[in-house]
Amino acid sequence: TYKVPFIVSRRYTKSCQSNTNNTDNNPAGYLHVAPDGDWWTGPELFAAKHLQPDYVRSIPIIPPHSIEEIEDWIESMDSSEEEQREILRTIYDAKTLFPMDSKRE
Repeated sequence: TYKVPFIVSRRYTKSCQSNTNNTDNNPAGYLHVAPDGDWWTGPELFAAKHLQPDYVRSIPIIPPHSIEEIEDWIESMDSSEEEQREILRTIYDAKTLFPMDSKRE
């Protein structure tokens, strides 16, 4: 259940409200995050034989969110590059797009 985004933004508040009515468990895509905060998106899980398992984490983007929405959200963060990387490292560690929700439950 998603209730509040990690970073509250007027732009995403409406789409980040409770997602309990989602009957489509298929992800819209994935946010791939490396431990250093590098990121990209894609339609499939990331796998590379030359990396340790779970080194790059593929975080599912569950509808009503979309790949484009998550890309816009990350690129529009009002923070320095280092702060953006710190947010992405938090997402990496929590294995979820909305780590603040998992701390509340």
